[in-house]
Order: sequence, then structure tokens, then C-alpha cells
Amino acid sequence: MLSEDDDPGFLGRLIRHFLVDTPTRLSTIGTACRQGRAEDVRRMAHSPKISAAHLGAAGMAGVCDRISLPASKEPEAVPAILRELDLEFQRARR
Repeated sequence: MLSEDDDPGFLGRLIRHFLVDTPTRLSTIGTACRQGRAEDVRRMAHSPKISAAHLGAAGMAGVCDRISLPASKEPEAVPAILRELDLEFQRARR
């Protein structure tokens, strides 16, 4: 929790970074998925998961979490989950 002594612009910068950085991350995950790089997909889904969780986008964090298992065991399921992840990001942007 932020206190009065904390940088008042920190949270705004964190949110802006999330909003600007996430589309690139999601695109990179999609590229790795199309190239069959399951371990990269699993690893790359971790960063937006943590960012989303820290900013209260629980739905998005949950979808990121769901990518891990299919990425390594059921890669054909990942594109549908990525579409869901994009929808959750759009929801978080509002």
C-alpha cells in the first residue's frame, strides 16, 4: 500500500507501463505460440500475470496462469487461451 511518503506518481507510471507494455508482450507470446515454442510461451506468460495481479486485474492474471500447462502439454489449446487473455486485457484497460 502506498503511503504519503511514497512517490505520488509511481502508481500512475506503473499503470501506464502496463498499458503500453502489455500489447507487445501478448504479441510476443502469440508469435512464440505459432512457432511452437512452448517453454517460451509458458515463461513469457509469467510477466503479464504478475503485473496484472499487482494492478488488480485478477481475470487477466488467472488466464495467464492457465497458459502454463497447455503450453507444454496441449499446445493446440493455447491460441484460444491467448484470445481470452487479449479480451481480459481489454477489460482491464477500462
